[in-house]
Amino acid sequence: MAAPAREEIDALDLGLPFDPLAKVKSLAGVRAEDVGQGDALVVMDGDGNDVLRIDYGGVQSSPFNGLADPVRAPKIDQLLPVPAAQTIMLSHWDHDHWASAWPGTNAVKRGHWLTPRQWTSPSAVERSVEIANIRCIPPLLETVPCRFVAANGDELWWEKLKAFRPTFQNEDCNRSGVAFSVVQKRTGKVIFLPGDAPFHLPRHYRTHAARGLTMRGLVAFHHGAGTHWTKGTRRFLKRWGRPDERQSIVYSAGAVNRDSHPVEANYTKAFPVAGFPKMEFLYTRDVRLGKPPVEIRF
Repeated sequence: MAAPAREEIDALDLGLPFDPLAKVKSLAGVRAEDVGQGDALVVMDGDGNDVLRIDYGGVQSSPFNGLADPVRAPKIDQLLPVPAAQTIMLSHWDHDHWASAWPGTNAVKRGHWLTPRQWTSPSAVERSVEIANIRCIPPLLETVPCRFVAANGDELWWEKLKAFRPTFQNEDCNRSGVAFSVVQKRTGKVIFLPGDAPFHLPRHYRTHAARGLTMRGLVAFHHGAGTHWTKGTRRFLKRWGRPDERQSIVYSAGAVNRDSHPVEANYTKAFPVAGFPKMEFLYTRDVRLGKPPVEIRF
């Protein structure tokens, strides 16, 4: 008889050689770095320390564009620090989600990368072999929601959305990458971090709904793009919006980008000011204008 399918897998059962939350007492939330067009997210512990990174991108409007090689890596290390053995999880292999991992940076030399197995570009393959410590998500964990758990029960969830198919060379890696969420156990609040995946795809987002969690905030998928905008996306936003609570919507997009991200009307239509007076919209691009760091804290 076949073993029953697992609905979710905890850190101790993952079969991975590391657990980034093993010594973490609690989680405070998420910070979205200003890397221009792209994602570079940080999961913070209860004291505000960086415990894990999700993506390390930035292409158009990146603060590192135009820097000479001797200057670029130290500047990246300064603005996007990676201490020894810090876990860096990659949502997918689009350039704007890993481009700041230049050769010589601590992300390449020190980071412990956990990435999805996908069809991708030659430049992504070249960069991956330069990373000193990199692993792909094992096939047995694909399509199964997984979670790392802090000492107090706070959770970092992640889910490889589709299994890798070696013969499927026209893969849409936006829809087959890794989606994340952070849950605070005490309050039952969740922060959604979908990468470029549409909100309706991650199975564990539906698990959160079934468990009665409430949304503290989200990072707009695909930098707020209008692609993959479906009835499922609109239902998701309608389900999680709470007019009586402070909620944060983050756009991680460059001030200048050829894709016209974000399409803000999609979100302001879902969350009109009159109906959601406590809703705040935050832009990573504003950090360069002297605004505070973009954070969603519980």
